[in-house]
Amino acid sequence: MSSDYRVLAIVDRSLKGGFQLAGAEVIIADTPQAAQEALQKAMENGKYGIIIVEDEFLSAMEDKFRARVMESTIPLVIPVSLRKKAEESAEAYLSEMIRRAIGFQIRVRG
Repeated sequence: MSSDYRVLAIVDRSLKGGFQLAGAEVIIADTPQAAQEALQKAMENGKYGIIIVEDEFLSAMEDKFRARVMESTIPLVIPVSLRKKAEESAEAYLSEMIRRAIGFQIRVRG
């Protein structure tokens, strides 16, 4: 694997521009199956250090594949929920994202 890793985002069409502006390479996926195929290829090619995947796509992928993805360290696959539910507070959303990333529940105080 290369030491000059790139960042990849596997997202739907509506989120492409934001990730490109941030400097990430983008693969458009319209379905969870397309996202799984793209993620599998990206993990195998060795040029990505971080792969961002919409949580909705990852949740719909095959259990065995999803488990392998979540155990990966290089590339590090980061599931993100890019469409926060309207009824969910910003604090609850942030707390859940951190819990998933570090494995601990924390309280965010404002």
